[in-house]
Amino acid sequence: GVGLKKNVPYGGVVDLLVATPGRLIEHLENADMGAHFAARLKGVEVLILDEVDCLLDGGFAQNIATIIAAIPAARQTLAFSATVPKKLLPTLSMALRPDHVVVDCVGEEVVDTHALVTQKMLIHPLELSLLALLDCIRDEMKARPDDFKILAFLPTARQTQFSAAVMTQMGLEVLEIHSRRSAGERVAASDTFRLKAKQVMLSSDVSARGVDYPDVTAV
Repeated sequence: GVGLKKNVPYGGVVDLLVATPGRLIEHLENADMGAHFAARLKGVEVLILDEVDCLLDGGFAQNIATIIAAIPAARQTLAFSATVPKKLLPTLSMALRPDHVVVDCVGEEVVDTHALVTQKMLIHPLELSLLALLDCIRDEMKARPDDFKILAFLPTARQTQFSAAVMTQMGLEVLEIHSRRSAGERVAASDTFRLKAKQVMLSSDVSARGVDYPDVTAV
């Protein structure tokens, strides 16, 4: 959300550049700075793609291809991902050499977590979504009154904020994390949920990746 000219200046030595694909391409295509920025990218020695399954499956494949075309072919490429679906392998090959090495930190013999977790599906009218969510939360609180820890995902920040407000008005203590909260508020809610039992947190997709919440009893 910061203007291009307010970003880190290009003068001097740059050892590490961290960027989202779209923002990086904005710099490349910028009329005032694009040529200079593109020239700097010619010195890239290592390309790191983090959460590569999300990058490629989230519609960023073309952006990644554009970035790869702007950096030297003679480089080291590291791709990190919790999952590598087979459908993404052809796209991933544009970044990796044919003889790339795969380092599996889990092992094929390990059973996927979701295979060991009880899963249920509830079909309901759209207008009853909030009531259905509230019933699920109360059922879990009743089943595990001493150690419940419930994480509920909602589609948008607005729905998360509204649902939290309604439940709070009904007397249910809930935490909320979404883009309408300040960074400090999100960190405080995350820390509380991580460290304490008997918690309910409503979240948009900001909590879907890269977080570690122990002892969650229901999602």
